[in-house]
Amino acid sequence: MRLLSAIILLLILGGSAYAQQSTLIVSDTMYAKDTGGCIISEKEGWVFKAGNVPNAAAVNLDTKDWTNFKPAHVAGENLDKNGRFEGWFRIRIKIPKEPDYTPPGIFSSTWAASEIFINGKKAAAFGKTGTDMASFKENNYLRQLPVSTNLQPDSTYIIALHVVEYDDPFAPDHTLKAHDRNPEILYLTNKKFNKRVIDFWNLHTFYDGLLSAITNTLSLLFWILFGLNRNEKNIRRFAIGCTFLSILSISIAFSSASGINYIPYALLNILSAIAVVSYVFYIPFILAGVFNRTMSLWVKIGLGTSYLLVLTTVLLEIGGWILLVAIFPLFVSIYYLVSSWKNLKGAQWAIVTGFLLSFIFLIVYV
Repeated sequence: MRLLSAIILLLILGGSAYAQQSTLIVSDTMYAKDTGGCIISEKEGWVFKAGNVPNAAAVNLDTKDWTNFKPAHVAGENLDKNGRFEGWFRIRIKIPKEPDYTPPGIFSSTWAASEIFINGKKAAAFGKTGTDMASFKENNYLRQLPVSTNLQPDSTYIIALHVVEYDDPFAPDHTLKAHDRNPEILYLTNKKFNKRVIDFWNLHTFYDGLLSAITNTLSLLFWILFGLNRNEKNIRRFAIGCTFLSILSISIAFSSASGINYIPYALLNILSAIAVVSYVFYIPFILAGVFNRTMSLWVKIGLGTSYLLVLTTVLLEIGGWILLVAIFPLFVSIYYLVSSWKNLKGAQWAIVTGFLLSFIFLIVYV
C-alpha cells in the first residue's frame, strides 16, 4: 500500500513539474557591456506551441502540452508547406532588485512580425502578424528604437511572444529572411542600448552620405571628361570603375532607409554585391590601360571565369574556398603595378593609388 501511494505521489509531482515553467532571472550581468542588450530569445526556459493558439498570452495558461523550444531556434525547417511559420512562445522571468534600476525596453532585430504580451497585456508589436500574407506586415528593425516597459524589480512576469514569418522569396529553398538574425528576435535592453542605436545610425548616415557624394561626383566628372574626349579610353575606364562604386554607395544608403520592406532591401543588397564584385574584377583592366599593357586572352578568360564564380557564390551565399578566386584580380593588378610603376606620371599616381586602396578595401568587404 505504501509503495502504491509513493508511486501515485511521484506521478503527481512529476506531472506538476512537467507543466511548470522555470523562471529566468534577468540580472544586469545578462546585458552585453558593449551594446546594452540581452537577447532573451536565446535563453533557456521558453516553451512553444505551433499555430495561432487561443488565449496563449493568458497568465494562468496550462502549458503542459507545450514543448521546450527557443524563439532563437526558429529556422527554415519550421516553415509549413506554404512557406509560413506561426507559433507562440512563453517564458517566465524575474527582475531582481539591483541598484540604479531602470525598466528595460523591448526590441526585435529580425524581419519576422511579432507581438509581445507581458502578464496577459500587449506590450509591443513589431510589424503585423495578420492572418494571411495580405494582412501580414514584416518588421523593419532598421533605425528602430526599443519599446519601453514598466517591469519592476523583485517581480515575476510571464512573457508571451507571438511570431509569424514567411520564407525568403530569393532563397532557393525554404529559408527565413535574414536567417542569421533570427536569434535576435527578442531583446531586453537597458539605457545604453538606445544611445548605441542612435549613435550607430547617425554615423552610418554620415558615412553613407559622404561616400555617395564622393563616388557620384567622381563618376559624373569622369563621364563628362570622356564625353569631351571620346578617344581617351582610360577616362572611360575610370568612369566605369567610379560608376560601380557609385551604384554601391547608393544601394547601401537606400537599403538602410527607415521603413524599407524586405524585397527592395534584398534587391539592393544583390545590387551592392554585383557592384562590389564587378568593381574588384574591373581594376586589372583599369591598370592595364594606365600602364599601356596588352592583356592576354588567357588573363581575360581567367578574370571572366573567376568573376562569374565569385558573383554566383556571393549571390547564393554559398561561401567557402571558392571565394579565394577573388584574389586573382589582385594578383593581376599587383603584377601590372610592380612591372610598370616607372611609367606612372603626375596625377596618374593619385588615380592609381585611389583605385588600389578602394580595391583592397572591397576585397576585405567581400
